[in-house]
Amino acid sequence: MSEPRLISPILDGFAIGGTMSDHHGVRCYPAMKDTSDDRYIVKVISIPPSQTQLDALLLTGVYADEEAAQAYFKELTDEVLGEVDILSRLAELDGFLAFESCQTAEMEDGTGYEVYLLNPYRRTLERHFHKNPLTHLGAVNLGLDLCSALTSCRRSGYLYVALKPSNVFITPEQEFRIGDLGFMRLDSLKYASLPEKYRSAYTPPEIADAYASLNTTMDTYAVGLILYQVYNNGELPVAETPDAPFPAPQYADYEMAEIILKACDPDPEKRWEDPAQLGQALVNYMQRNGVNDTPIVPPAPAIIEEEPAIEEETAEPDTTEEQIQEATEEISVEEPQVEETAAEEDFENLSFLTEEDELDIEASDVSYDEVSSEVTEILEQVDDLAEHPVPAPAIAPDPIEVTLPEPEPEPEEEIAEEPEESEESETSEEENSSEETSVEAEDIPESDEETEEAYEEDYSPNPKKRKKLWIWLGVVAGVVLLLAVAAFFFIKHYYLVPIKDITLSGDKDTLTVQVDTHIDESILLVVCTDSHGNQFSAPVQDGQAVITGLNPDTGYSVKVVVSGFRKVTGESSTAYSTPAQTNVIQFNAVMGAEEGSVILAFNIDGPDSDQWNIRYSAEGVEPVTVSFPSHMFTLNDLTLGKEYTFTLSPASSLYMTGTSEIKFTPSKLVYPENLQIISCIDNSLTAKWNENADVASWTVRCYNEDSSYDKTIVVETNTATFEDLDHTDSFTVEVTAANMSVGQRAYAEKNAINLSNLKIDESNPNQLTLTWDSTQNSGEGWLISTSIDGSAAQVVPATGNSAVISPIVPGAKHTISIKDAKGVQVLGGIVEYTAKAASDFSGYNVSASDMKFSMCKTPSYSNWNRYYLSSSDYTTTFKAGTKASFVVKLNKSYNSSKDTIVTLFAIYDESGKLVSAAAKSRSWNNMWSYGYCEMDIPALPDTAGKYTVSVFFNGALAGKQDFTIS
Repeated sequence: MSEPRLISPILDGFAIGGTMSDHHGVRCYPAMKDTSDDRYIVKVISIPPSQTQLDALLLTGVYADEEAAQAYFKELTDEVLGEVDILSRLAELDGFLAFESCQTAEMEDGTGYEVYLLNPYRRTLERHFHKNPLTHLGAVNLGLDLCSALTSCRRSGYLYVALKPSNVFITPEQEFRIGDLGFMRLDSLKYASLPEKYRSAYTPPEIADAYASLNTTMDTYAVGLILYQVYNNGELPVAETPDAPFPAPQYADYEMAEIILKACDPDPEKRWEDPAQLGQALVNYMQRNGVNDTPIVPPAPAIIEEEPAIEEETAEPDTTEEQIQEATEEISVEEPQVEETAAEEDFENLSFLTEEDELDIEASDVSYDEVSSEVTEILEQVDDLAEHPVPAPAIAPDPIEVTLPEPEPEPEEEIAEEPEESEESETSEEENSSEETSVEAEDIPESDEETEEAYEEDYSPNPKKRKKLWIWLGVVAGVVLLLAVAAFFFIKHYYLVPIKDITLSGDKDTLTVQVDTHIDESILLVVCTDSHGNQFSAPVQDGQAVITGLNPDTGYSVKVVVSGFRKVTGESSTAYSTPAQTNVIQFNAVMGAEEGSVILAFNIDGPDSDQWNIRYSAEGVEPVTVSFPSHMFTLNDLTLGKEYTFTLSPASSLYMTGTSEIKFTPSKLVYPENLQIISCIDNSLTAKWNENADVASWTVRCYNEDSSYDKTIVVETNTATFEDLDHTDSFTVEVTAANMSVGQRAYAEKNAINLSNLKIDESNPNQLTLTWDSTQNSGEGWLISTSIDGSAAQVVPATGNSAVISPIVPGAKHTISIKDAKGVQVLGGIVEYTAKAASDFSGYNVSASDMKFSMCKTPSYSNWNRYYLSSSDYTTTFKAGTKASFVVKLNKSYNSSKDTIVTLFAIYDESGKLVSAAAKSRSWNNMWSYGYCEMDIPALPDTAGKYTVSVFFNGALAGKQDFTIS
């Protein structure tokens, strides 16, 4: 598995390098396109990780064969693809990066599947740590980017459980994005455990146990550890004890240290409950403190070498301008290389990546409408802070003295006394004015007196005329101003119609538009237009317009228009899409595999929803709503006998028609017991089973491997027969009770041996004689197994078509199975026999009432008798692992006989269940000596408790005794 296959089309035109990493069934390779210098990472996920896992599944019996295991591996592969799809959908939001392409392929040996993931090479946060220490601003941005991504993930129904620096990538815009798998549904955390491939140093300590329950602080803990590492010179924290809090990061101030230590507190109850809370704390930190772009870890102080002293005798030579320029170039500081340059050096060949570049990828649908506004609020606050960066501290310059020139003295002016006003002065002023304009008047021809008068009238600088002109100009300006004000009020209060907001709600054919405005509604109309130009409209009444007759799954532009010579302003238009319509054509409920469980299944005709909701309730039971991604879902812990109502609805904006509600009453689980195919011969197959409850009908299906024969019948008895089949083929029979989902299966192999005419001879009370006929003889004989009242079966060999079964426990159910010694399947080889209840022993002139049974410890001597016992040896309490015996005393004389007596010891637990049965044989005379009989009980139970041992003589009850194992 060390070299990848160049599967098509995902790896067409690629050259693949050597293995970068290989663990947990995940391998990474560098890759390059043949036609360009683009670099890529190829990740291959193997399912199963190794042949060892497949062998373990088969050896432990988890799966019957490789075909069943392959089906299981296909389910695991689909789960990985589901995670790839989740990552792609989350990449449509901020915070995640999707894989460029994905493809699955069967392994070459056919034992499982491989998932190929292709991505462009990106620099990870882990590599960035090693080359570029983060600044204070970069660290806060890192925390905010991760909190934003994790919040979006949670609001979409998932928890990201694999956060670590190698899974965080830096975009060309210097943003931090999550780009790997590691999603788990929030509603399944309490039932899930963390896969080994997602464990890292950033996993919370309470998840160290592989079977520990997950919690919703795993993501905030990982963010806290990453920030701790940033503020601690790249080092992860070390606690004195597992439950002790970490010390403060070396380079974090008090407030930042408090934020980080709360995120990675060893107690999950004390951590930030949600990444949105952690993000808000980082925003508040920025607002209170301000952060700059200086490195978190101070640079090491530069070592300044002392310049050698210049000898006084050395005269400095004259320096030309050209020499100065050359010297400047020699001592000029070389600009640092851009980070991408270092990366380019890594791309010399296909070994351009190292372990620190490894994409540690180690797998439904997402609703983006529910992404919390908390993320938006956090990012808006960050944007505001970014627009107002913290100013650098101002340094006051030294004062500069500026010499101002002395002001020049103003020239002296003679101030004439103002003469008193009089008509003479006025006249004189007019005369002076006339004199001043005399030169211009001379230019006017004397012969044209009318022209002269007109000239004087139009251009005369007479002050009275000027005053009149200004008055008229003021009037005109006032009128213009009044007209402008009137126009402004007309435009603002009549022509412009402001709409504050419009809100939409609706279904497949109806749209309700809520209009927020203060103007007269009678002049407003809402118009919907589809892409083909079809229009639907409705007037606004009581603040809303209701438009009907829309088509499902259609996009519309919605606009508020106004009648008359007016114009709408503000939020007056938007877009709306009517939901797609799907029809639920079938919605059923059947009993689940456990008591109180129900399986709900439905079929639809039309578009599907990513998620479906089931709301169920019953009388006296609070309504509950659950979500699931498929068309089949199992609900557990329902109350038997209560009628439940189940209502189906899509989680997305689908409009649903058809059957959306059903009623179902959970009842006792009914299933067939001891199902067996009793014959498959003469082109006919017969199956038989037992009922564990009263059943109205059974559904029985019989089919072969290639489905050339597949037939289902409904019967009211516990026997079903299928005709017209090839009895030499293999078949599967499934039996399910009406309204139940749990059934039983039985299999008929090819050329199986059929038994018939099974007969039991019970004339001997100590044993059964079983005979039968078979379609073929067993070359190596038969194996007869017997189970009594469900106890472990005892197996004895038999030759010929007969067998003797012993011991027989009176009143017990005996299940006898006949098998071929070579392993060929035997059909019809199971028979059940219930022995008659035992009567009290009577014979040889004595009866059970004449016998007194006394239980005692078994002496350590062979062939012991009652004389070996003391009074303290008689007891009914024994330690586990010890032996017990009986001393039986006859109260009357008995007749002598050489008859063989089979003594059966049957031990029952406190509930009456048979624990063990064993028998011994002796003649009647050898049992007794002077009216006493000593007998050893074959074995006592090893488990502490109360028991009863019954003693039978030739199937008749002779006595019994209660005892205790301590």
